[in-house]
This record gives sequence, structure tokens and C-alpha cells, in this order.
Amino acid sequence: MPDAAHQPSCVIDKCNEKIPAETWSDTQFSSYGRPEKPATSMLFSPKFLSSMLYQLYPLQDVTLATMLIRPGSFFLEDLTKAEMFSKEGYGSVARVFIVCKGPG
Repeated sequence: MPDAAHQPSCVIDKCNEKIPAETWSDTQFSSYGRPEKPATSMLFSPKFLSSMLYQLYPLQDVTLATMLIRPGSFFLEDLTKAEMFSKEGYGSVARVFIVCKGPG
């Protein structure tokens, strides 16, 4: 969870530390943007989708996800340069509710 004591990118850094390299298997990582300021995109592999993101979903949902997948980014480069959260503002939202009618 992000906090006021660490960079906003620390959550992604910790996630990357905990996920073994072999888990990413054939996920494709590539650079985009200006050469002097490159960013990294990723395209999740079908294996990664089924084992890490859709492991609790039926096969037809996994199949649909593999058909609709697009390159994305962790925005790690932006988060590394972002200002840290302030102690005054951090935690100022008392509650957040996410309401779902079903899986996904």
C-alpha cells in the first residue's frame, strides 16, 4: 500500500521483488517514447494471464482476455519521479467501496 514514507513507485518495486522472473515467462517487455526518455510497456502472455490474473475465472473468460489484451505500463518511470504523498493528505479518505454484481 502506498504511504507517506516511501516513493509512490515502492508498491510496484515490492511487487517486482516478490514475483519470480520465471512467472513473467513469455510476457513481452518493450521500450517506447523518446530515446532520451524511454518508457517500458508490457504485453501479458496467455500463461501469465491464466496463472496470475484470471486463475479463478472460467476458461472462456481467460480466452476472451487473451483476445482483448493490449500493451500496458506500470508507469514506473513516472511514479519514480512523482512527489511523495503528504502526511496531511495521506489517509484523508475515510472509506472507499467497490460494488460488484459478479466476478469481473
